[in-house]
Amino acid sequence: MLEKLEVIKLDREIAELAARHLRELESRGEPLDLADLFIGCAALSRGMTLVTWNLEHFSRIKGLNLAKPDDILK
Repeated sequence: MLEKLEVIKLDREIAELAARHLRELESRGEPLDLADLFIGCAALSRGMTLVTWNLEHFSRIKGLNLAKPDDILK
């Protein structure tokens, strides 16, 4: 399973996307910590689905595709 994982390096595109989402989330009173924003925005910038148990948490990032681990392991 690990051989299928891709490591995404933090780059300017991800940082700028995270900054835009941080501003939006803070304006709604729903901030996320930077680590989670970077994780979510890395997936979003690459058009990837983020696999997580914490769907409610990451669903605050608009446009981010999410899946539970159970859904992809079937």
